[in-house]
Amino acid sequence: MHKNFRKNRKTVRQILNHHFDRFGKCDRIKMLASHLKMPTLFFEKKDEEKTMIPERLAALREKMRAYGVDAYLVPTADYHESEYVGTYFKARTYITGFTGSAGTAVITQDEACLWTDGRYFVQAAKELAGTGVTLMKMGQEGVPTVEEYLQANTKEGMTIGFDGRVANEMLGETLEKTLPEHFLSYRSDLIGEIWQEGE
Repeated sequence: MHKNFRKNRKTVRQILNHHFDRFGKCDRIKMLASHLKMPTLFFEKKDEEKTMIPERLAALREKMRAYGVDAYLVPTADYHESEYVGTYFKARTYITGFTGSAGTAVITQDEACLWTDGRYFVQAAKELAGTGVTLMKMGQEGVPTVEEYLQANTKEGMTIGFDGRVANEMLGETLEKTLPEHFLSYRSDLIGEIWQEGE
């Protein structure tokens, strides 16, 4: 975290709150960038990336229809189950906009959801706002697990897709156990097919 922001974050929050109604988004971004001595482009880029999430979800759903996938699951993992994955494996960040190190996304034709734990509730709420992705707060009352959600939102004979190269054995076994009447597609790297170079 930038040292000036850590030192003066309360001041920054007060400034933004005070001027919220007086300045547009662009002006607030410039104000914050100036206060932190950081380039305005840093904030504008993140805002621009958020607006691209609905387009990416639409592209993914088109691929899902083409391949007969009814629900697509995106874990946070690489081939070696590293805690922090490299850019190449940030499919979940690409499709939801959430940048935390832990989380699982599920996309259907009607909904997109992101599960993460209590460490990231505040961050996820901010990053998912306006993307069309619903935050599922793991461990909270009334919030289903990924498996419970799939059970409730898919029917017998439907196909659950995911990239089997980044799914561990435990995940596969859990899905087979909880969704015995569903087809599991392990070879579905659908996000890899829509991820444009340079994004």
